[in-house]
Amino acid sequence: YLESCYHQPCYLASVSPIVSKIIETRYGRKATVLSNGIDTDFYYPGKKNNDSTILLVGNPFLDFKGFDVAIRALCMVKAAGYDFKVTWVCQTKPSIDELPFPIEYIVGAPQAQLAEAYRISDVFMFTSWYEGFGMPPLEAMASGVPVVTTACGGIQSYVRPGFNALVAEPGDANALASSLLYL
Repeated sequence: YLESCYHQPCYLASVSPIVSKIIETRYGRKATVLSNGIDTDFYYPGKKNNDSTILLVGNPFLDFKGFDVAIRALCMVKAAGYDFKVTWVCQTKPSIDELPFPIEYIVGAPQAQLAEAYRISDVFMFTSWYEGFGMPPLEAMASGVPVVTTACGGIQSYVRPGFNALVAEPGDANALASSLLYL
């Protein structure tokens, strides 16, 4: 079905250069890049609680989101002697064994509550293995939150390592923990 869709005589658009390259490689078609944007009237900086909150956003049951790597990195930060708490905005609450740090789950949050979670968090961590674009790091940036992320594909169209985010290779819990410790 996809093969026939991508061979129709119409213009194609993609959300990022990496998706455009995939379409060209797989289907032999050029796709114009029309990147997502952020509503900065909705996502904007706010007053921080300054309570060392690390924010995670996403579905814990999608393996490519790398939340197992996030938990390993967070455990390393705790083992290094740092106190923090985690807020995880997710679609479904994960079943995770006892963790050495407090974690609050916000399940099924409306967009306004998600935007507020960004505003009051101290750091946002994004650990995907791959993404076509990846909105959460951009939402965090618009909310004035430092971002620790993996170089997971589409976000590389807007992430500048060391400038607007600290970046690790996907799956590298040690580098993610080092970035968190740096912040």
